[in-house]
Amino acid sequence: MFKRCVLFITAIIMVVSLVACQKTPVTNSAPTDIGDGVVVYQVDSAFEEGTKVAAEVLTTGSVYERAQNAVQEEAVQFAVFEITAAKNNAAVQPNGPVKVEFPIPDGYSNNLVLYYVSESGDKELQQTTVDSAKKVVSAELSHFSTYVLVDLGEQADAPHDHSFGEWKYAPDSHWKECRCGQKDSTAPHSFGDWIVTEEATATAEGSKSRTCSVCGYSESQIIPALSHTHTFDTWKSDSDSHWKECGCGQKDTAASHNFGDWMVTKEATATAEGSKSRTCVECGYQETATIPMVTPHSHTFGGWKSNATSHWKECNCGQKDSNASHSFGDWTVTKEATESAEGSKSRTCSVCSYKQTETIPMVPHTHTFGDWKSNATSHWKECNCGQKDSNASHSFGDWIVTEEATESAEGSKSRTCSVCSYKQTETIPMVPHTHTFGDWKSNATSHWKECNCGQKDSNASHSFGDWIVTEEASTSAEGSRYRTCSVCSYKQTETIPMVPHTHTFSRTSAGLKKGKCDICGKTMPVYNLGSEIYDRPGENLWLVVNENGSYDWYYEADVNATVEDY
Repeated sequence: MFKRCVLFITAIIMVVSLVACQKTPVTNSAPTDIGDGVVVYQVDSAFEEGTKVAAEVLTTGSVYERAQNAVQEEAVQFAVFEITAAKNNAAVQPNGPVKVEFPIPDGYSNNLVLYYVSESGDKELQQTTVDSAKKVVSAELSHFSTYVLVDLGEQADAPHDHSFGEWKYAPDSHWKECRCGQKDSTAPHSFGDWIVTEEATATAEGSKSRTCSVCGYSESQIIPALSHTHTFDTWKSDSDSHWKECGCGQKDTAASHNFGDWMVTKEATATAEGSKSRTCVECGYQETATIPMVTPHSHTFGGWKSNATSHWKECNCGQKDSNASHSFGDWTVTKEATESAEGSKSRTCSVCSYKQTETIPMVPHTHTFGDWKSNATSHWKECNCGQKDSNASHSFGDWIVTEEATESAEGSKSRTCSVCSYKQTETIPMVPHTHTFGDWKSNATSHWKECNCGQKDSNASHSFGDWIVTEEASTSAEGSRYRTCSVCSYKQTETIPMVPHTHTFSRTSAGLKKGKCDICGKTMPVYNLGSEIYDRPGENLWLVVNENGSYDWYYEADVNATVEDY
């Protein structure tokens, strides 16, 4: 934790500070106390006569905070000094190094360093000398600004381990530096090759830079403009002379104008000037001049002219005559004022006939409050101007039922204000409902009971009994059957498919074939298609035509047949 020091100057130093605020003028080379114990030497050689210098110890403000942020990590305690120089109320800087002594505050050790702190908050260590006997720290300063005297908290004669931080550099060398001022690794820069940053042209210089590979210092140089061949083209001119000019700015053939004769461009009259011009025969520059008006002017004043306050007559040259205030007659009302609209009046000047108009204010308004007006909460009477009167809450009577509520529909009720007759209506909720479930209802898969409000109860799948055949199926017709739910008596019906034919085939002595159904006894025609062209040689293929027009194929080996005569 760092000790933040607020430097308290003794009463004597405070008096000196007041003197410093008066900007002590530099008039001699003797040591000069410029405020808060800060002493400057040889200021007469560093500043012009009449320059005022001052010093002040800062304990608050943005400059103090910037300095504090710059040194607080290393400082046990610190004091911030602001040194300024001004001439004719403008800030100036010394023209060379100036020796400055800073007072060492009470309680500070001899292990002190002095920093310059820039406006951006960067700090720069200064070479200093500590005089313990005089209790001052002196430094050669070339810039008057913000300086911070930092107590590092060590005795001047205590052992010190140098800590060399980042590289510092000058144009010709670089080094590392301990906060005590000890330098290390001082050496000339190790520059790389030049790099062109901007090419030179015929009209402008270029630039190049190179960087030290050790410390990063960058050096720049100007590249001279390229050799240039002047090109002089068109003439340029001013009111006295003409010349030709290259794009680089070089001028050539400069000479005074060689004017021709004057040419009249506008004739002068008795009321207006004229104009004339002449042209340089070499560059074309044209000079113009005014031709004065001819012969003295006789004024002719025409009709009256006027504004809101006066009238006059005027010549076309601008000369005025008979200027005077209006002579107004009485006001004449052109529009009567009412309660809702302004009126108007006018009066006329008896000399120039200028008409002045004015507004007549609206007639004062007497409120007339008509019938009651109302909203959901209150009533009032209102004038047509918008003014309200008798504004109050409604005075409602008892509620009157206009429609009774039921189990399936809401009802309604109303009440009326006894003052303005405003009617308020409200809804009466439906009567609470008790479900009544009647007979069973059903569909193909389930059954349930249902209230007239739509609520369902006892919903379940059917509990069917055995199927009962109502009509047997045959080979020529379908049959039917049904089964009944034992809970809700729902009857489910189904179709029984027709019984298929079962044929027994017989062979005739002539080799023909017939089929006879074992169930219905009907015979079916059978056709022998032979065996030569089919995939089972030696076996005849038979085509059996069914009763419904379809047909089946049979090989001889597949036919269960006996030879019979028909």
